[in-house]
Amino acid sequence: ELFGAPTRPTIPDYADVIAYVSFRDDDDNNMDDHSCDSTYSPSGSFLPTSIPTVTHQPSIYFAIPEDVVLQRDENLCTFEAGNPSRPDRFRCTIHPTTKTGLPGGYGNDPVLIAGVDNCVIEIRPIHWAYNQEGFYFESTEDLTSINACFEIGTVLTDHKPGPSPMISNQPTVDRSTFPSPVPSFVPSITSSVMPSITSSSTPSIISSAIPSAATNLPVAPSAFPSSLISPTITPSITFSITPSISRSVVPTVTSSSNPSSEMITSNPPSASPTKNTNGGIPSDVLLQRNGNPCVLQPGNNSSPDRIKCTIEPTANNPFPGGYDNSPVLITGHKDCIIKIQPVHWAHNRIGFYFQSTESIESINACFLPGVLLEEFVTSIPVDVQLQRNDDLCTFERGNGAYDRFKCTIKPTIKYNLPGSSGNNPVILSGNNDNDGLCLIEIQPVHWAYNQGGFYFESAESLTRINDCFTPQTHLIEFTGKILNEVVLQRDNNPCSFERGTSSRPDRFKCTIEPTMSLKSPRGYGNDSVYISGMMDLCVIEIQPIHWAYNKRGFYFEAPSENLMSINACFAPNTRLEEVKPRIPSNVELRRNKRPCIFEANGSNPRFKCPIRATTNNKLPANYGNNPVILSDNDDDSFCLIEIQPVHWSYNQKHFYFQSAESLTSINSCFAPKTHLTEFMGNLLNYIVLQRDDNPCIFEPGSSSRPDRFKCPIEPTTIALKSPGGYGNDPVKLIGKDGLCSIVIQPVHWAYNKQDLYFEASSDNYDLASINACFTPNTVLSVDLIQF
Repeated sequence: ELFGAPTRPTIPDYADVIAYVSFRDDDDNNMDDHSCDSTYSPSGSFLPTSIPTVTHQPSIYFAIPEDVVLQRDENLCTFEAGNPSRPDRFRCTIHPTTKTGLPGGYGNDPVLIAGVDNCVIEIRPIHWAYNQEGFYFESTEDLTSINACFEIGTVLTDHKPGPSPMISNQPTVDRSTFPSPVPSFVPSITSSVMPSITSSSTPSIISSAIPSAATNLPVAPSAFPSSLISPTITPSITFSITPSISRSVVPTVTSSSNPSSEMITSNPPSASPTKNTNGGIPSDVLLQRNGNPCVLQPGNNSSPDRIKCTIEPTANNPFPGGYDNSPVLITGHKDCIIKIQPVHWAHNRIGFYFQSTESIESINACFLPGVLLEEFVTSIPVDVQLQRNDDLCTFERGNGAYDRFKCTIKPTIKYNLPGSSGNNPVILSGNNDNDGLCLIEIQPVHWAYNQGGFYFESAESLTRINDCFTPQTHLIEFTGKILNEVVLQRDNNPCSFERGTSSRPDRFKCTIEPTMSLKSPRGYGNDSVYISGMMDLCVIEIQPIHWAYNKRGFYFEAPSENLMSINACFAPNTRLEEVKPRIPSNVELRRNKRPCIFEANGSNPRFKCPIRATTNNKLPANYGNNPVILSDNDDDSFCLIEIQPVHWSYNQKHFYFQSAESLTSINSCFAPKTHLTEFMGNLLNYIVLQRDDNPCIFEPGSSSRPDRFKCPIEPTTIALKSPGGYGNDPVKLIGKDGLCSIVIQPVHWAYNKQDLYFEASSDNYDLASINACFTPNTVLSVDLIQF
């Protein structure tokens, strides 16, 4: 409306305009709040000086009181459990500042607070500066995430999103005439926002490690749609007394080298994000993991547990909302697969929330920082349903060609491909009953020949196929942990070497006890896998060819090994298992020129070694983790240090860890410019378990651990807390004069370099028998011929 003074009717008055924008998701969570702000009243004139500037978001709201500085002191934040009079809360102590108990109470409006490296935590403030030094708040984040973001010494600030674009090209205004008191038309400025980022994933082969993926059973192929919805959003902004202007703005999301920073170089996401009605990743959402670990957010009376993985800024998408939504398979590092039930695809553009039955450790191992998460598309063609009919499967002998099986299925979409033999193998799940999973590896010939014929090759027998692919069974692709079915248990025969031919390179063959037939991954030069043998005391790097050819043949390449070393490690009757490297594969620990330092850090002392810039990875982001042995990777001065990682590559350039070694030893081994790698050899080749003059002792168990024995030893070259934990695989140690032996379950091989801790069955050994065999000054050795 125009308001004019009676004496000057042609000059409009101006009113302050107040705007408030709010958007809430299906869970009534505040997704995108902006504060009130107002324009300054301009001086009156007969013509506007220019077209008003159009912004795409309101001005930023500053929640922290102006006179309060939230600078963290040297203490870690703490969690304070709730009681009948108040809910749970967190307390972070700060350097003394202006005292304020505001806002007071609980359940206040959420606020985004930025910490170290612009990481962001959503909180509900309770007291900004209680008694000048107590910052109290509620949050759905866990204590580990809060301490990682609200790091000691950091000044906490309001989260400030990147600048919004403006429509800047202004039309020329004809000033030759005064505007009429009442405009005869109301032109408009339109802005067409068309998301341009799409997420597509069509992996054809799952990771070739001992087939193990952090997933559960897959869903039916119908859960994977062939198309996604990509709406066009066209907001309209109207100005009086202006010509019509039309602009097309295509958003582009970029991220800086700092994974926690956010900047939008074009329109921010619309308040009406894409909702994929088919359940998969929306077409305008890019799930690119940033440098923070995924965290478990425990549920409450109104909601179940959920996982939060932070991502690089993308299109805002709070869908699907709610819980227990249709499952989706998501691929991560090296094509690992996690089955999730999405909650929010991109909450506030950076929060990927979901439910999953997988552990947080498995999720963090698959959804590594820096990895692009994509939707897994099954090998079974979209719209093909392998629903068996009432007939049994049959075997068809090849006439000069290849043998094959035929299982008739209920009519589905016609799909005669691939139409040949020897195709990539696929593992199908069939009639799963109380006895466990029923899995068969097949090589497809025709998925749905003339709509009703499923033809394939397989090493399994017809009886086995009919037992698994029973009538009326719905056959689906298996994407779970294949080691539940395939066990690499060596039989009584030694491994053999097979010389290469013109058609293939050299390879090794180790026969195993019968298991599920598994020709995967096939071919040569596959990704390396580390396999442990002989009670985990040795590790060999192999390139698998067939995990279980005809159920009994484990074939692989091992260019750096010989037949003797393979038979020593993969000895008869040994259980072979995959050892996954602990250092994330996209992180390189290459030391720079500066020395490592020691940080007292309250109750969690740690070391910090500067490294050359690599992928940002703040995992595992806590203390007391399982030990890892690192080598300096230098043949001239080989050394080992056992560490417990805290952050692999914090801010891309800092490696934090705990260790029992001295700073001098660490700087000697982790010297400048050294490439640190994980040690995968035989640990006991590098330490000597020589008993000192003191007797072994018995330590009764407690509520947190079982009984154990402790035998003091002469100081070893490295401190070795490995393997850690209890109930580890048994090892036979030879004692006095090689005439006696004791079967132990190691706890720590060389704790603080001078103590061997282990469990031993009280049915077979008591303290007297242990001291009689492990006598003072005796060198204890591992018996390579076990049991």
